[in-house]
Amino acid sequence: MNIPRFAKLSDVKGAVLNLAQRNTSVLIGANVVTLVIRLFSTIILTRLLEPAAFGTIAIIGTVQTVLVIASDVGFYPYVVRDSRVAETRFLDQMWTLRLIRALILGGITLAIARPTALYVGVPDLELALQITALQPIVEGLSSMAFATAARGGEIKKLSMLDLIIALTQAVLSILLSIIWRDFWGMVIAATACSFLKTFLSYYLFSESRRRWNYSYEQSKQLWSFGRHILPSSMIS
Repeated sequence: MNIPRFAKLSDVKGAVLNLAQRNTSVLIGANVVTLVIRLFSTIILTRLLEPAAFGTIAIIGTVQTVLVIASDVGFYPYVVRDSRVAETRFLDQMWTLRLIRALILGGITLAIARPTALYVGVPDLELALQITALQPIVEGLSSMAFATAARGGEIKKLSMLDLIIALTQAVLSILLSIIWRDFWGMVIAATACSFLKTFLSYYLFSESRRRWNYSYEQSKQLWSFGRHILPSSMIS
């Protein structure tokens, strides 16, 4: 009686390993394709735009990166590792906390838009940063699928979403840059893709709708987890 039992366990183990290998291959393949898309789009954009346009985009990217990293508390690792990841109440609470963080980041971006533009001497940067402030807010409204799908092994869907976003942003950036010949094409493309990303996070994943549910206790637990991650992120 034990032989069939061990055979079944072996089959399960093999299936799990095969699934992991396939997911890893899909993830690596998607990342490679995404990098290639970004590489070629960047090469094309360098032929369309003046160096000053890339300087402006670099400033915007720096502001975004600093704010995101300085507020990094390991949100997604916290959700993925938690045993309550399938509970509606828990997901609603985490979605709410993430949205609060997104609203704060958007507000800070708006607040520093004018001082940053004055400091670097680029008047148009003020409006660009104000538009960019929409990105964290819109993405903060996205579903929790980026965490729950990773936990559930839906790597193909996540990879497909990333590829769609990367390709759409590349195409939009190039087309708009051909028309405007300045940094606005990249700004508008990135902002538009934030809306697309949020839409797809609900469209591609079932039962992903969330609602506001603030929990002070949950915020304390998240901070207890993230306070060990935040220092290293800020140093980076």
